[in-house]
Amino acid sequence: MLHTKKHLKQQNFQDVIVSSGNEYTGYADILALYKSKAQDCPTEVQLNLQHQKFLMIQFNDPVTGKLTIESSGEQFTKGGIINAVRKCWLIDHALKSFDHDDNFLAWYNQNILSETKANTQIKTYGEIFEELETAYFSGTHKNTKRKRSKDSVNDVHSFESFYGKVFKLFPDWNACPSISDFKCVVENLALGTKTAKDAGSILKKIADLSHDSKQLTEYLSSVDFKQKIFAEKQSIDYQTFLQWYQSTKSKILASRNHSHQESGLAWLWICAMGVVYGLRPSEIAAAQNINTAFTIDRVTFPPITDTKNHDKLLYLGEFTFNGCSIKTGVRICRPLASYQAMTELEIEQFPGMPKIKAKEAQSISNSYINFLNRNHCPVTQAYAFRHLANQLGELNGIPQEIRARSLGHSVSVNESVYKKRLNLKTTVNLLKNHSKQPLPLAMGIQALHNLGVDTDDQSVQLILKVLYQISE
Repeated sequence: MLHTKKHLKQQNFQDVIVSSGNEYTGYADILALYKSKAQDCPTEVQLNLQHQKFLMIQFNDPVTGKLTIESSGEQFTKGGIINAVRKCWLIDHALKSFDHDDNFLAWYNQNILSETKANTQIKTYGEIFEELETAYFSGTHKNTKRKRSKDSVNDVHSFESFYGKVFKLFPDWNACPSISDFKCVVENLALGTKTAKDAGSILKKIADLSHDSKQLTEYLSSVDFKQKIFAEKQSIDYQTFLQWYQSTKSKILASRNHSHQESGLAWLWICAMGVVYGLRPSEIAAAQNINTAFTIDRVTFPPITDTKNHDKLLYLGEFTFNGCSIKTGVRICRPLASYQAMTELEIEQFPGMPKIKAKEAQSISNSYINFLNRNHCPVTQAYAFRHLANQLGELNGIPQEIRARSLGHSVSVNESVYKKRLNLKTTVNLLKNHSKQPLPLAMGIQALHNLGVDTDDQSVQLILKVLYQISE
């Protein structure tokens, strides 16, 4: 039989707990932890990792005296390794404390294996974070439905910026979730901001996987994570942009530094593309037919820099030239600004792409915003040009469905989100010049009648067929 606890040698099991950390641990990190913590086991009872994934315990069988390897009842995780080391010490005490060796197996099953069954739902923060990461990378991209991958810099960046930032708010990943930890995290959030709102959704996912999920969920339900603080949405009208564009170009060309000229003209051209096509900054790096033709599925897209290419359709691939995915996936864009604007902004004069060292899509956006700030642009939010493009498209009579498709979102998003960011001058211009937009066929014929034009004349009929794309 096992002696009572007072006869056992006291062991401070706190010594075998790994130091806290807040970095995500992959397999290599867990293996390194295993090798480190294996040294904390007693001499006679050791950890044994089989097939690089099964966490076992080896010791001399008290009946046969031979080395035996038994299940630890733990998973090969950070928490599992820590528990297994603790069990090694329990086994070591038990082996030295039994009066009859044949009772050891029953003790092992009851105290080592059954303990695991009772505690299978108690997970450490680290284990929960691993589950959430596995679930994230097993899923698909929200917009493109592409399977996420750890090889994708965008997917890794998205995970770190959304999940990782919250994980790092917990100081000890070896601890099990507690309401005091959650309260401490919430107290350090700026409630009312988008960051706090996003953090709230992650905290709820962590709570759902915790052993005390009911209490944690009830606490989180009492916290108001709703976003109440919003950044001011900037807007710009075309004439203001054109003036800034022209003055900035003059300053760039006046520079004696050739590399500064090249970089400046490249970023300025990207700004112009944002106004003409409504592109996000990083999307220009996914364009396939800027200065060379691109063919796919037997459809050829001429270069937009070709003066003979009047359609100027731009094909965006799913990935940029440096391997980043774009938000919408593959799409085809059409110019939303007028031909006059394309001429004024010199879209056909491609100066080349700026040099981007980092692979993250965010690095393009950051460099883009830095360019706007350095050159005192009236707006410094990248999406301001995209919203201007949408309004220019409306001003030019392009139907909302076509604008939405070109911009890579739904009509409902165009209606609910993009119309909330209207520029006052552009709106006034749109309303004042509404009559200058193309008329429907019936109204066009009536207008010609009012001017005394014979619409039955063959030449007039031919013009109408061309303008309104009327088939025979």
